[in-house]
Amino acid sequence: MEIKKAVIILLMFPLFVMGQDSTKNKYPKRVLDNGMLSGGLTFAVGFGNSKTQNIYVQGYAEYMFQKNISVRGDIFVFINSLGENARLKMNHQLLVFSAYHIPTNSPIDPYVGLGPGLALTRLTDGGGLDSVSGNLEQKIGVNPFLSFNFGLRYYAPKWFHMYIEGAYVLGRHLSNSETFDMSELRLSFGLGFNIDVLAKRKRK
Repeated sequence: MEIKKAVIILLMFPLFVMGQDSTKNKYPKRVLDNGMLSGGLTFAVGFGNSKTQNIYVQGYAEYMFQKNISVRGDIFVFINSLGENARLKMNHQLLVFSAYHIPTNSPIDPYVGLGPGLALTRLTDGGGLDSVSGNLEQKIGVNPFLSFNFGLRYYAPKWFHMYIEGAYVLGRHLSNSETFDMSELRLSFGLGFNIDVLAKRKRK
């Protein structure tokens, strides 16, 4: 319930701030443009199909190579899995995707994206018999997944932006044991930085 309240507040806050700023005419033009490099570091929560919550530290870097299109890389460091059916002991992920930024004439930046990733996964139970020792053990699986991404940013003057974003991750854990569905709806929010690396060239 607390997470839902936080998500609602963060969704509404950029709209409120934009309304306040528009009265002062601080942002007559769109902030986002090609040549912008941005990044951020925050916590993310994944809600799995088996009534589990996975906690991550998320970091990302993104570059706008066209006015409305960017390429982005994300890394997710798995912290813990909570819930009655929590079985993931490891779920570190690397994701690369391309995003389309819906044009606006304001500091609000809605976007959608799609891309592949790789996950290092291990379960807490089950497993297969080791051919040498004969013991039951869990091996690390290297598993592909697909991520559907969506989000909303609010760009402050020059250097910073607030963001709230989500993703639906579609994938399965495969190793020496039975398969496990690691699909989840993932949410994160935080404060990021941005810098226009082509600013001098644009002024010329």
